[in-house]
Amino acid sequence: MEGQRVVAIGGAGEGGGRAGGGGRGKRPRSGRPRSGRGGRGGRGGRGDQDDGPARRRMHTGPSPYPLQGGSSDEPPGFAPAPAPAPVLAGAVKDYMTNQLFDELPISAHTKRAIREILGYATMTTVQAASIPAARTGGDILAQAKTGTGKTLGFLIPAIEQMLAAGFRPGAAKTVPILVLSPTRELAAQTREEARKLLHFHRWRTDQVVGGTNMRSETNRLANGVEVLVATPGRLQDHIDNTPGFAQMLQGVTVLVLDEADQLLEMGFRPAILKILESLPPRERRQTLLFSATVPKDVHHVAKLAMRPGYQFINTIPEGEVQTHESVAQSMLEVPMEGQAAALVGILRAEAAQPGHKVLVFFVAAKVTAYMAALCREAGLEVLEIHSRMSQAQRTKVSDAFRAGTNCILFSSDVSARGVDYPDVSLVLQVGLTTREQYIHRLGRTARGSTGVEGRGLLLVAPFEANPMRRELRTLSITNADGDVAASIAALRPEQDPLLSRALRASRGDVARLKSQAYQAWLGYYNGNLKRLGWSKEDLVDAATHWARVNCGLTAEGQPPPLQAKTVGKMGLKGVGGLNVERGGGGGGGRGGGGGGRGRGRGGRGGDGGGY
Repeated sequence: MEGQRVVAIGGAGEGGGRAGGGGRGKRPRSGRPRSGRGGRGGRGGRGDQDDGPARRRMHTGPSPYPLQGGSSDEPPGFAPAPAPAPVLAGAVKDYMTNQLFDELPISAHTKRAIREILGYATMTTVQAASIPAARTGGDILAQAKTGTGKTLGFLIPAIEQMLAAGFRPGAAKTVPILVLSPTRELAAQTREEARKLLHFHRWRTDQVVGGTNMRSETNRLANGVEVLVATPGRLQDHIDNTPGFAQMLQGVTVLVLDEADQLLEMGFRPAILKILESLPPRERRQTLLFSATVPKDVHHVAKLAMRPGYQFINTIPEGEVQTHESVAQSMLEVPMEGQAAALVGILRAEAAQPGHKVLVFFVAAKVTAYMAALCREAGLEVLEIHSRMSQAQRTKVSDAFRAGTNCILFSSDVSARGVDYPDVSLVLQVGLTTREQYIHRLGRTARGSTGVEGRGLLLVAPFEANPMRRELRTLSITNADGDVAASIAALRPEQDPLLSRALRASRGDVARLKSQAYQAWLGYYNGNLKRLGWSKEDLVDAATHWARVNCGLTAEGQPPPLQAKTVGKMGLKGVGGLNVERGGGGGGGRGGGGGGRGRGRGGRGGDGGGY
C-alpha cells in the first residue's frame, strides 16, 4: 500500500480478560429542542469493553416465529469519581488480549482511571496495537470491528502525547485534542469515556453537537477545553459563525476521526475538508483515524489528513466471521396492507419472551415517530429515538434502553452505529435499506456479556423484496417460514380491534403524525426510484396506498395534503394523485393551486399491485 506502513494484527491473545464492567454513568444532558438539522443516517456501534454492571441472562430459547437459516465546586467537564467498577467473571471475548494496561508506559493518573473508574485490567486487540504505535507520535489509520474498544485506543495515546509535550491545562484558550464523531450519540458516549479517563488529570472535556444551543456551547468553550468531541456539521457551524472559534482550533495537536467510514458515508466529506483547513497543517499535528471498514474514500481522506508514511493497523484477522455472518437472519414478506398488523404481531410475540430487548429500525424519523405512536395505541410499550427529538430527549431514551430489559426501542438510523446497546435480542428492520446499513443495524445484536444470541428480521413489502434480495444476496438470510410466520404475514388491522381503532384515530399523537409520516415515506422512496424501477407516478401510487392502509385517506379519498413547495422540492410537480394544498392570499404564484391533483387516478383502485 503506497505511502504507508502496514501492520496486521492476528487473533486475540489467550487468557486475560476484563477486570471490571463499571457503569458508564449518565451522559451530560444539555440543549434545547433540535434546530432542524434533519436526520443524518445512523451509524453502527462502538461498545468499548462491556460497560455497565452485570445483567441477568436473557432468554435465548427458540423464537416464537422461525428466524433460523458532579459536585458544585468542580470546574466544567468534571464530575465526582464514580464508584469503583466491580470485577466481573464474564466470558473472555475473542478480541481481548492478556496484555495489561498497568504495563504500558503511561502516566499514573491514566492508569488509575483505567483501573478504578473504567474498571479495565487488560487491553483489547486494537488497544494493544494502536496505543504503543500512536505513542510514538506518528499518524495511524486503524481498522477494527465496532465494539472492540477503539475509544480508549485513541484517547489514551492522545492524552499521553500532550503530557509528554509538557502540556499544562488552562495555559491557553485552545483545543489541543479534537475528536470528530458522525453522530451525537457517539459524541456523547466518547465524551463520557474521556471524562472518566481524565478524572485524576482534572482536564476539561466538552462536546459540540447538533440539537443543542450554539450560544451555550460558545460560552462553555470561551476559556478553551482540553478534549473536544464534535460532530462535523456543528463544528463547521462554529467555524463559520462563532467569532474566534477557528483561532481556538489552531491549538489542535491531536486530531481523531472516529468511525471514519461512517463520517464519509453520511456525507460529511465537505465539512471534514473545511475543518482540516481550519486546523494546523498536518506536519504540526498527529492524526488518528479509526474505522470499521477502510474503503477507497477513507484512504483518500487519510492521504489528505495525515503525513506521508502513516501506519495502517488492521486488527481484523483474515477470514474472521463478522456479526452479519454469524447472526440468524430472516426476511418476512408482507403486503403493505398487512404490515402494521404484522409489526404489532411480531412485537407482541417477542414481548412475551422473558428478557426481550428489541430494536426496530424504520426508513425515516417521522415514520419512526408515527409507528411508535400507533403501536402504543395498540397496547405496546415502546420507546422511540430519532432525529426529530432534542438531544436531551435522545440521551434519556438511549440511557433507558441501554440499562433496561424487557423493552422495545423504535429508531431511525441514529442508532445504527456508534451506540452501545448491550444484549439486544432482536433487530427488526422495516422497509427498504442498503446492504451497508442493513449490516450496521444488524451489528446491534448480542453486544453484551450475558450470552444472549441476537437475531435479525427484515420486514418488507413485495415491491421491496426483490431489491433487498439482490442487495443482500451474499448474506445468509432465509425466508421466514413456518405456521407462525405465515399467520403473522396474513394478519390484517381489522382483525385487531386496538390497532384498527388506532389507525382510525382522528386526534392525539397518531392523528397529528399521519401527514408527517406520509410525507417522510414519500420523500424516502423518492430517493430510491432507480432501485425499485419506479416512475414518479408509481411512487405516488405506492405512497397513496401506504397512506390508505397506514394513515387513512381524507374524507375526499385523497392522501394527506402536501405543501406546493414540498412537492416542488421532491421533483413531483405535475404528477397526478397528490393532494397539494392551495396557496392562500389570492392564490398567486402557486402554479394554479396545486398542478396535477390527478382527478382521474382515483387513488389506486384496489389493494393489488404488489404494494
